[in-house]
Amino acid sequence: MTSEVRLSSKGQVVLPKRAREKLGLKKGDKLKVEVDEKTKSIIMQPSVGPPSKVFVHAGTRLTSSLLKEADQIDEKKIKKLLSAIGVAP
Repeated sequence: MTSEVRLSSKGQVVLPKRAREKLGLKKGDKLKVEVDEKTKSIIMQPSVGPPSKVFVHAGTRLTSSLLKEADQIDEKKIKKLLSAIGVAP
């Protein structure tokens, strides 16, 4: 699907209704904007993140243990990297 849009004096663009419907976009959705300097193109795509409900229902007991585990994994990786470059941790 190809459409032509006009840039407003404020630098705003209205996405055509058909494009919004095809992508399931609604008011308040965020889009990532990427500029390809080689082709002088602008690429826009929906920003996708985890659903907020996941964090609300997980609770602090679960999330704190997951964060602690992630810190331990990162610490092991850092020690391994320092060892590989000859710096004693």
